[in-house]
Amino acid sequence: MNFGNNNCFQVGDSNHQIINQVPDNSQIINQSYRSESDESNKSDLSNIFDDNDDHMLTNRQDFRTKLFDVASKKLRNDCTLEDVVELNRMERLITVPTTIGHCLDDLSFSLINKENNINTDLLKFTLSRIIFFVNDSLSLPVKRYLLKSNFDHVWKRASTSEVVLPQGLDPETKNKIKELIKDAKKEDGDYKINLRKAFLKHRLELLDKNIVDSTMMQTLDIFDLMVALIGKDEGRYEVYSKNIESEMAYYRRFTTILNILLRDTLIDASEEEHTSTITEEIMISNSKAFTSAVCNDRVIGKRIDMIIKSCGVELSTSQWKKKGTNKSAGRNQQVKNVRDNKSILKHLLSLPINDFDKKNVFCLGLDFIGTVGYMFSVHNVDDVFVANFISDLELPEDLSQLEDFVETVDFLYKFKNHHLKLQEIIIPAHRHHENQQSLAQHRTPAKRKGSAINNDNDSDSDDDVEMDEESVEPYRSPNTFVSPRKKKRNSRLSDPDDA
Repeated sequence: MNFGNNNCFQVGDSNHQIINQVPDNSQIINQSYRSESDESNKSDLSNIFDDNDDHMLTNRQDFRTKLFDVASKKLRNDCTLEDVVELNRMERLITVPTTIGHCLDDLSFSLINKENNINTDLLKFTLSRIIFFVNDSLSLPVKRYLLKSNFDHVWKRASTSEVVLPQGLDPETKNKIKELIKDAKKEDGDYKINLRKAFLKHRLELLDKNIVDSTMMQTLDIFDLMVALIGKDEGRYEVYSKNIESEMAYYRRFTTILNILLRDTLIDASEEEHTSTITEEIMISNSKAFTSAVCNDRVIGKRIDMIIKSCGVELSTSQWKKKGTNKSAGRNQQVKNVRDNKSILKHLLSLPINDFDKKNVFCLGLDFIGTVGYMFSVHNVDDVFVANFISDLELPEDLSQLEDFVETVDFLYKFKNHHLKLQEIIIPAHRHHENQQSLAQHRTPAKRKGSAINNDNDSDSDDDVEMDEESVEPYRSPNTFVSPRKKKRNSRLSDPDDA
């Protein structure tokens, strides 16, 4: 039996009789959630959705797994009556929430059970255990639910937590650029030519001092590039809107700036749409866990406009849309971008990093529509992840915006410097992690004394000697909800939903 979006998740009176048909489980509540025989036969899928909640009872983990499964089926119009009954039965048996992550799981259950007008963006965030402070429409419902659940102290901690950004442009460079712009305005003649002469003159002065590349040189190159891209239209210098029609055109303009910023680093910003390795791993893990045919087709990682990497390790993602993109498409990009960064951060935090360095492990992402956008952060608080607004960003479309562009460049240098700091922490940890994974295929860490990974509980059983492929798999699911594939009529394979 198949049910559509509006028929199968009501928990009110219309479904009351159905819910009551579930056998009375009051005796089970006082026992373990599942018998030992059931546990021995169950595949270890709960770890796929584990958010470092080792203290949680199994029923919480199973409930979370079922939430993912039913949510995916609902988004595919593939939900059955049995799914509804099982989910509600499990909800009746779970323990009271003890963490903010538990509360987000319970809020996900409430959202899934709404008959009409389900907030799918909020659902994707709560399932992924993300609190999105960039937009009040997606954070206030979480606030109301947490306050209602008497978790106001946890809400306060999450809502007031912030990341510490490194310095951006140094004061000398910032003041010099502003001075050159003001002086060019005062001079007679063509403003654009005056600007380019001023930038060129100062670059030559730096070269005379054998300064080939520096923050000052990079900033001069960026401003000269932006001025050169601004053409004349009806006597006024501005960007021709008709010449920038595609998303890729806006994206390439920005990456040209970013390439100048990063040219003295080992950090790589992809210049074309790529698939994320980490999101591909999530989809593979989800496809193993779901009972529905959510990912039966060939798994393809999510397409992402820009992935910041260092030595092949993903550090953050950013997304672009063309100017004039409608509100719905912009919101879809926003929701996807934050979840992608959370997925990356979850993986980075799983690496062997000391507690002192972990405070600097967070993701900075960019979200652009045309020439305007913003920077946001994603960081970890307890068992959830928090997304905060950092700053607006704006690329100049006419020469009058150059002075404001100084502030955008300032934050782009903070973006650069954070990734440099992140690189110093992550790359050694990633190499150590890969070495341990490689060695684990040939020896048992529990048997090695003096190893960084040691277990005092020795055992002679074969289970302690042999390690299966799953136990040495480098990536575990970052516990992020990935939208299920959309069915296509004329194609056997379908791409992941970008939302």
